[in-house]
Amino acid sequence: MDLRLAENRPLTAHEESYALLLFQGTSQWKAHETVYGGKMNHLSRVTEGKRVANRPKVRARIAELQAMTAAVFTEETGIDEARVKQEYVDLLNANYLDYVEWDEKGIKVKASSTLTRDQVKVIRSIKQRTSPNGDITIDLELADRTKALEAVSSRLWPVPKEPPAVPAGNNTLNFFGSLSTPVLDALLEAAASGRLSEVVAKVVEGRVIREPGENE
Repeated sequence: MDLRLAENRPLTAHEESYALLLFQGTSQWKAHETVYGGKMNHLSRVTEGKRVANRPKVRARIAELQAMTAAVFTEETGIDEARVKQEYVDLLNANYLDYVEWDEKGIKVKASSTLTRDQVKVIRSIKQRTSPNGDITIDLELADRTKALEAVSSRLWPVPKEPPAVPAGNNTLNFFGSLSTPVLDALLEAAASGRLSEVVAKVVEGRVIREPGENE
């Protein structure tokens, strides 16, 4: 088959459905199962799902769907990519010193009139409680900066997930190092229930493993 022809051909109906499911957030293996069906163990399903997802036309279609959605969202809300990035910047710059001050006499919350709108929007909650004896307590919580950091860093500086180095001659470590998380989870569960030898045999024969919670 001419690879140039394959590169330039339009998406098949299956590829279009697969791309749409990935765009909607479905995992690669589940999208492959939904679109292509057939009997396949989980490891093979994961491999095939990744293979289809890496097809240039499928990747391009997902990018096209994302761009179309972003354009509609921007048109309807006025919020574009630059605005979203600025929101992240504001979250990352949030600091409790902008809202409270303290010294040996205690803690004092700054008046809302002294805060900018950008400072106010990162406040997750603020509550005032009065005790029976009249003491006033103010609880101030800012938006979670950790999630903002994770979202930004995963886009700009993704950390490659490489498998640990395994000595070439250690067949046992090579075998277990090649297993996916669902398989390892199944092995651990089997070890706890005394069925380890049975499950290992199934793994070796390629007759396992389903995603946790997946029906037989």
